[in-house]
Amino acid sequence: MENKLSTFIEVKSINEGLEECKKLVLENIKTSNCPVHWDGTVREISPEEQFDNIVNWCKENIKSPVWSHQDSAKYTWHTSYGAKHRCESKLKCYVANNWMKLAMIYAGLEVANGYFINYETGRLDSTGIRLDEILTNTVNFVCRKSKKDPEKFIINITKPIKYCGGDYVED
Repeated sequence: MENKLSTFIEVKSINEGLEECKKLVLENIKTSNCPVHWDGTVREISPEEQFDNIVNWCKENIKSPVWSHQDSAKYTWHTSYGAKHRCESKLKCYVANNWMKLAMIYAGLEVANGYFINYETGRLDSTGIRLDEILTNTVNFVCRKSKKDPEKFIINITKPIKYCGGDYVED
């Protein structure tokens, strides 16, 4: 098996970058021995089906044009990390934060790095996200329903992406 610790991916376009992110997420789903029911019985499902289930959960449950961290969005969660827990409960299997963030984008949602929320104003002070932030479980996104193309909110598309022990990091 290929040594994932030394895998670097450089992309030339946002669409190419998102496809590379999807390949890495599907591989991560496959190697995570997922999905597993909460009762401990293994359910036979391909990584592609699992990812599609997460995308569909996003489409069915995230419909507000208001950013998810704002109370007027009326969600019981604020970030991708909270959404992943709601999705896990519905799908009855594990969902990683990075799977959720990419699924949000594939579901047509606009995302932003939750780290840049100004809690005094409730506004985002972000100019966009990087591809490596999609794959990093420790970075949480906020989201909203939008018709904005990912090319409008994804930046630094040529930054290398490296897999590192269950998480993806920038080099």
